[in-house]
Amino acid sequence: HDDEDAAVARGYLRAMQDRRRLLAETPAKSDLLRSLVPALVGADRTIVFTQSIAAAERAASVLRDEGVRCDALHSGLAVDRRRETLSRFARGALDAVAAPQVLDEGVDVPEADLAIVLASSRSRRQMIQRMGRVLRRKPDARRARFAVVYVEGTVEDLAWGAHETFLEEVTGVADSVETFADARSAQQACDFLCRTHG
Repeated sequence: HDDEDAAVARGYLRAMQDRRRLLAETPAKSDLLRSLVPALVGADRTIVFTQSIAAAERAASVLRDEGVRCDALHSGLAVDRRRETLSRFARGALDAVAAPQVLDEGVDVPEADLAIVLASSRSRRQMIQRMGRVLRRKPDARRARFAVVYVEGTVEDLAWGAHETFLEEVTGVADSVETFADARSAQQACDFLCRTHG
């Protein structure tokens, strides 16, 4: 029975990973990211958090196609290339970076004032680390802004417990919070992010 139990457990884990990947990489998120480009253009720097290396590469490609200077930043790149990308981002030679978990630990990018989370995390610690990349005090008093993109009616949905209680803590001290329910309101979300900048 141990072999059967292990096979069932592996199958379950594989199905969970497939579900996470499908949700994180849905084309609707690329379309929404494309519609948020005006907010990125108005930001000082933007970090786009993704689920996987492939999703980071895809997000960077979408943004480059829209004229945003963006590179993917992930563990599949050589260390020197990652350092150079972070350096370009810090200097303002890049407007955005798209990254899975490589930015979650030990990276300081205080210039960034916009984060777009394309892949939810049920881990409070990981969400705190992600938000911490952007919540640094800005010398010119700019406000940090966040857009959390999720698929309604799935494990990513805030109503279903995604992000544990973390977002409640963040939104409890936020100047302004809005929820935009569907892709048709993407323009409203973009307008909101642009309006709350500064």
